[in-house]
Amino acid sequence: MVPTLIALMHLLGIAALFQTVAGSCKAYPIANEGGGSSSAALVHEDCTASDHVQEETVILQVQKSLSSSAGTTSRDLATIPDPGQLLNSTNILLHLLSVVPSFGDTFNFVAVLFQYNQETWEALAGMDVFCSDATKSHRTKATVWGGERKGPAKHVSIVVQCEWPASQAHQSSFDILLDGNGQELGQVHVPQSHIGMLGQYGTVACIPGLWNGDISAPSLIPQWMEFYLLHGVDHFLVYTSGITHAAVLEMYAPYIKAGVATRVHVNTTGTYAHGDAHKRLIMNDCLYRMKNHAQWLMPSVDVDEYFRLAENNSVGDYMRTAWDKIASEHAPTLVNTISMARVRFDRPLSVFYDNLLVNTSFRFPVTWSCPKYLVRPTLVTGVDIHYPISWENGTQIAIPMSQGFASHYRVVIRPADLAPKGLVTVRDETLVADSPRIGLALENRFNGKWPEIEKKLRAGSDDQLSQFQS
Repeated sequence: MVPTLIALMHLLGIAALFQTVAGSCKAYPIANEGGGSSSAALVHEDCTASDHVQEETVILQVQKSLSSSAGTTSRDLATIPDPGQLLNSTNILLHLLSVVPSFGDTFNFVAVLFQYNQETWEALAGMDVFCSDATKSHRTKATVWGGERKGPAKHVSIVVQCEWPASQAHQSSFDILLDGNGQELGQVHVPQSHIGMLGQYGTVACIPGLWNGDISAPSLIPQWMEFYLLHGVDHFLVYTSGITHAAVLEMYAPYIKAGVATRVHVNTTGTYAHGDAHKRLIMNDCLYRMKNHAQWLMPSVDVDEYFRLAENNSVGDYMRTAWDKIASEHAPTLVNTISMARVRFDRPLSVFYDNLLVNTSFRFPVTWSCPKYLVRPTLVTGVDIHYPISWENGTQIAIPMSQGFASHYRVVIRPADLAPKGLVTVRDETLVADSPRIGLALENRFNGKWPEIEKKLRAGSDDQLSQFQS
């Protein structure tokens, strides 16, 4: 039992927070530790509702009307043209999101991602869709994903997956012609100028576009990346857009130089440049880009969420082996998704610049909101923020809190976030031990003391990246 004085101090801290943000404070009974229950059993919210799937790091995304400055890096994998253009189809609405060519030992395909529309899905699902190249020398029946939703997540995109000859893997560009039921659906052109840039990885994390706002991306992302690198994540696929601030690109520079991060640019300042539309585009684009390159993928883990396992299993680079081990415990069932509860930590609003998130020691005793997860990209065909949407094979599992959960150092941005299901009475310092290692990694990465480096990055250019072609 946590000492009464400590509990009272944290209760007073919560009260002050309520007074500051909501103007009132309400006490809640202390809930029991949910150690032996499945995280799936602990989540009862409709995680597809708009008020639950809002961009969880929206406080990072403060946009300003600023002048533009172009930016490129040494590891620019692709540029996604301004999403939403309408293909020249006679009677089917096809709003293009992105095109992903992928070649490797497992798959050889070009995936064409469209905005989800129920009428579009019904039309495509009711016909045989074919893909061919510009010369019609290669023509194959496509597989269409998106509307056959198996999980609780909402529809996000429609994917037309075109098998492509491995012999064309080193082409500099592709022209894909789509047709169905005797009618031309449209033509898509996609460059592929960075062949061989990606390697083979165990676990990869996708990072959507973030900005340098009042609580800035440079304050949170580097410590988050160092935490996951210390614990076995091999690579990051980072995304920027036309409204990404130059300071964020500067922040990524040492990770890109070290080869642990690769960048994809979404060439827009519109709807798909920010918010949930941006995030859902990024998750699914990232999924298909990593099908040949990652064993496990973290498509939607926010920069204030830290995966941790039971105390004795959260040391070293445990993520290199943990996911396979957890999946093997369910053999002969083939696991395509590992889901875990999120547990909120009591992080003061002032803790951004002068401390690391993992130094927060107290948390709520039970899960509070919708889970986060990672997938085997070879098996999954569509993802959303809290769940996968569809998959070819396998099943989802939810590990119990006693085995692991996502530590959520929540940025409080709305009154609903301030309604605890128990007082912050659980002292949990499992990740506090990582603080010296994260601090040292940051100093080595940026060649200086982290507080000074963070301040310099945060004060960097807020000019927005202009649209450009890589």
